Amino acid sequence: MGVRLAIGASPGSLVGLIVRQSIAPVAVGLGAGLLLIVWGRGLAEAQFVGVTTTDPAMLAAAAAAVVIAALLAAWLPARRATRINPTDVLRAE
Repeated sequence: MGVRLAIGASPGSLVGLIVRQSIAPVAVGLGAGLLLIVWGRGLAEAQFVGVTTTDPAMLAAAAAAVVIAALLAAWLPARRATRINPTDVLRAE
C-alpha cells in the first residue's frame, strides 16, 4: 500500500481497492453458505426441534452481520494505512 501511495494513488481509491478485494471472498462464502443451508435443511430441522432454516429475516440478519464485520475488518486497517507517510514506509523497507 505504501508503494501505491508513493506513486500517486489517492487514499480513497486505495481504501476502495482493499475493501472490494476483501468483499469478494465474503460474497462467495455467503453464496456457498446459502447453498449449504438449502442442501442441509432436512438434517438441521431433524436435529433441532422447533428450528426452521427458511426464516428469511434470520438469514438476512446473519448475512448482514457477516458483511458488516467484513467491511469493518477491511476498512479500518486500510484507512489507517493510508494515513502513514509513504516515504517513511519505503525508507523502512
